[in-house]
Amino acid sequence: MRRQKKWEPISERRSVSNSGNSFPQEEIAARSAAPTFDLYICEHRTQMEPHSCNLRKHRQEHGTFFVTKCLQPKLGVIKEDVAEVICSALCFSASKQQILLAAFVVMPDHWHALFGCQDEKEISKRMAALNRWISRRSSSHLKAFNVTWQDNFYETRIKSARQFQFIRGYVEENPVRAGLVSSISDWPWSSANPRFQETLSLPWPWTFSS
Repeated sequence: MRRQKKWEPISERRSVSNSGNSFPQEEIAARSAAPTFDLYICEHRTQMEPHSCNLRKHRQEHGTFFVTKCLQPKLGVIKEDVAEVICSALCFSASKQQILLAAFVVMPDHWHALFGCQDEKEISKRMAALNRWISRRSSSHLKAFNVTWQDNFYETRIKSARQFQFIRGYVEENPVRAGLVSSISDWPWSSANPRFQETLSLPWPWTFSS
């Protein structure tokens, strides 16, 4: 198998095409200058447990959720075609009024989304439908790297407008924090990119409990 090149932070690259339609050819460096896992997830582990732990609590609940789905093992092998599959799945669900979509981003080893279940399906069933769509269309690519999607996913229910705005910013700033682009709108697989603006339900039409 051909050895993968490593991505480098944008400051260490000579040039990066922000208008292209493919991931940079380099992989993220070992991230010695930053935590290897997302800051929010690490700092809020008590609020974000794997879905298998939260299943009972959220089984009958509908609302706005921040979800994270990771590769297992967590390797940066998500490329353009898989990223487009994930974006298409989220946008399709939004277009069919199955979800209200506030933000999303596809990173090399995971993806985030901030959405509400508009079709009255609980979060477990909505994620199961999304995962089936994505897995069918990405399995052959991931199999080549001996990688698969984790069985469960991380979630947290959004309870306030302040939390909603924080999470939305956190999601869209992922590529900048990873050093992949200099501006959030430059990342092709993010709700911050202009091509996805019409898919988003902003301003958010739902109110929160606090």
